[in-house]
Parts: sequence; structure tokens; C-alpha cells
Amino acid sequence: MTHELPTSQSGNEQMVAVWAEALADEGVELTTPGLINALGSEFLDVRAGAALLLGRLGPVSATASLSPLLEDQSATVRVEAAMSLNLLGDKTGVPVLITALEEDLSTGAPITAASYLAALGDPRGYKVVLEALQSKLAGIRLSAAVALKSFFPYRGKRVGKQTVDLFLVLKEALKDADPLVRRELLYELAMLDDPRSSSLLSEISHSDADGGIRETAQQLSSSYPRVSESKQ
Repeated sequence: MTHELPTSQSGNEQMVAVWAEALADEGVELTTPGLINALGSEFLDVRAGAALLLGRLGPVSATASLSPLLEDQSATVRVEAAMSLNLLGDKTGVPVLITALEEDLSTGAPITAASYLAALGDPRGYKVVLEALQSKLAGIRLSAAVALKSFFPYRGKRVGKQTVDLFLVLKEALKDADPLVRRELLYELAMLDDPRSSSLLSEISHSDADGGIRETAQQLSSSYPRVSESKQ
């Protein structure tokens, strides 16, 4: 199963739409019984996608079907089940999210768990996202870039031994070799609503080696701060 997850330019509705399309392509019936049945799929992406959709679309009664997935062999599935349970009012999955922070970064599960925990008021996964931005895998760096927006509410606050300064994090990360990662980071920068963002966007619009990145930076710079206002 292959699919493209939405980036920070898109919201929850598009994320649901992307997963729904991906599952439909796999023959999953997009009804509550169909999604519950998909939780038993042999394919972890199908199980994870079904768990995600049930948390955002399903009835509260779906918690009974989601709970067993807290012990799934896949950390990705466990994380999605844990968050969906929380969205349906069942907090029993929160410890699973915390434990998932220690999983192998290459699975992406720690990044997703960090983002979900931050959304729930717990920013302890911030260091995981920072570590992921240094990964040798471009896909993991991209996931980390997307996750950064979950920490916007913690700007200027202490998380562990660090003070969250997302502008400095983004400025450093924008040196990434992969244009796809840099593009995502540009959107994060424009969303950040930091007084330092405008000048950096302008600088990148002239200095980046990739013409597409320069164009994106120019577009974001010309619409700033309306971009940050519309994305909050």
C-alpha cells in the first residue's frame, strides 16, 4: 500500500480525505463496520489508516475495537490507535504514545507520537522531533518538519533542558539537502508568525540553489504575514 500523507499546508480534513482514498484503493469499505474490519488487516498501513479514521469519524463505540490495537506488533498502528482512542474520549492509550517516543525513528512512530502528545498538552517529544530533523532518511526529516507545527504553542517555553525557539530550529533545518524537506520547512516558517521569519523568507527567495524553493519562498514572503494568520 502506498500513499502520500498531507503536509502542513493541509488540515485535518485533507488528512482524513487522503487516508480515506488510500484505504478505498485497498478495497476497504469506508463505513464503521468496514473500518473496524480493516483493523484486522495483515497490512500495517491498512490497520493504521483504519484506526486513524475511526478516531476522527467513528462512533464512541469504536473504542472497543481500537483498544486491542494498543498491543499491535507495529508501533505505527499502536500510536494511531492510542490517539484515536483519546479522540473518542478514552485516555488509556496515552501511555502508549509516551512509550512510542523510544521506538526506532526510522518507523516514524516516535515523530507521530511526539506530535500527538504535543496536541494533548505534553511537549516531552520535542527532542525526538529535533533528533529526527538530523536523520539520514529524507522521509523522516520531512515527517519531523511536518510535526514541528505541533510545538507552536510551546514557543518560548522550557521543554526539558531546552527553550523552544522554533525560528532557530527552522533556520538551521532549512539547510537540508532535500528540496522537499526545505519546502515543507518554508511553510512552517511562514506559519510561525515570528518577526524574524519575513527576512529569512526574503533571503531564501534569492539564495536557495533550487528554483522551485526560491519561487515558493518568494510567494510566501509576498503574502506574509497573511499566511501565518490563515494557518493558525
